[in-house]
Amino acid sequence: MLLEGQWFQPKEIDSFDSIKEKLSSMTVKNRSYLYVTDQIGNYIQVGGYKDSFTVEKRVYTTPTSYTHCKAGYCGSGYSSDLSAIIIAGNSVKIKQNHILSKSTVEQLFLDFFQDIKILQLLHCFCQLFIVFFLRNNI
Repeated sequence: MLLEGQWFQPKEIDSFDSIKEKLSSMTVKNRSYLYVTDQIGNYIQVGGYKDSFTVEKRVYTTPTSYTHCKAGYCGSGYSSDLSAIIIAGNSVKIKQNHILSKSTVEQLFLDFFQDIKILQLLHCFCQLFIVFFLRNNI
């Protein structure tokens, strides 16, 4: 997977620690967004700093279609009224229930990272399975 951000060069990653480190160093202006992309275009991105973030992701369901969603809190304790967070020094209006804590963002990135790793392992397994059957004329 590729980790990219406003303040660092894109880099291939194979552990969640790299993501967590970058999330911890986000600031109000020059370090306020980053994203992780896999080989087929699935991604998760975050903007914000401290304890006010917004997250969205895209996951392909077929080679030509995908789901795109913004993360948000559900339930009676969260308002859908508009509020704002700062990304790249600019105020960005979003629903209050889409303003996420750092710990929630870390969990969303971890879930994405693990889901993609599982898909990659399944893909490798399927390729090995096909090779096995072709070699054994099954």
